[in-house]
Amino acid sequence: MSTRLQLPTGIKITNTLKATNGARINKGISDKLAFTIQNITTFIAAFVVALVVQWKLTLITITIIPALFIITGICVALDAKVESKVMRFYSRAASEAQEVISTIRTVHAFWAQERMVTKYDVLLQKAHVEGSKKSLIYGVLFSSETFLIYSMISLAFWQGYRMFISGEVPNVGKIFTVVFSVMIAATTISAIAPQFSTLTNAAAAASEIFEIIDKPSKLDPLSEEGEKPLTCHGQIEIRDLNFSYPSRPGVQVLKGLHLSVPAGKTTALVGASGCGKSTLVGLLERWYERASGSIELDNIDITKLNTKWLRSQIGLVQQVSHLTILPLHFN
Repeated sequence: MSTRLQLPTGIKITNTLKATNGARINKGISDKLAFTIQNITTFIAAFVVALVVQWKLTLITITIIPALFIITGICVALDAKVESKVMRFYSRAASEAQEVISTIRTVHAFWAQERMVTKYDVLLQKAHVEGSKKSLIYGVLFSSETFLIYSMISLAFWQGYRMFISGEVPNVGKIFTVVFSVMIAATTISAIAPQFSTLTNAAAAASEIFEIIDKPSKLDPLSEEGEKPLTCHGQIEIRDLNFSYPSRPGVQVLKGLHLSVPAGKTTALVGASGCGKSTLVGLLERWYERASGSIELDNIDITKLNTKWLRSQIGLVQQVSHLTILPLHFN
């Protein structure tokens, strides 16, 4: 039996985070990544040509490259760390905005617009404070990079001139070949540097998504463990139920809920959007684990039932956008 249900608030936040981070990852692995790879290969090819033409001059010039890579690596690592914090605030702000828009009637009914806007602005302000730390990082990165690149070109000219005067290099053309190869390599480095911001954004976004993917599940839906009763009448007993979504542990969605749903009768869960109707169904199907309390189906705690069997006994019909009734049907 097909199941459809409006997503609970906790799932909405996770989906918003994945959608926002997915766009950043897509931006980082599209033309930006191809452009970066192209310039890296050009950088390597330029130094290969220079080594073939005059290896000694090239090796003298290339001594600046380790310093360039060390500074760039440190700055990129620091930038990724700051960007990860900024993205967390942006994700939370986006989730708050989506939640308010999806429950706009409730927000308007309680006249909570200013409070929600203030909450959104606070998150953006925190993101701005964290983002301002990137100015110093970029200042060190680009200034150091420019200094080292021009130092490398100057060193190539200076050492090439000395080697030509001493007769170690008989042909001026070889010196210019090395110098122009070094200039091409320096140009590619200058082109790569601005892409680091996009790549670090993508890396930070990917780390959040992989954190969600790699998070171990507390429940195996395919496990064969648990009871599988031959019949299911559909009597539900809920006692002192407490629950908070893992994405927002500080917000208690259900607190001390007691509910009795008799079998063979129609029971409607009616309330404003966000009051916990979908959450209750999510707990009944064990999409989430309750913090405390008990949920019993036909006088058996659902934690003792086989998860696959439990979910096969319940069919869900998505609530109509203008109603807040969530019907349940037991086989």
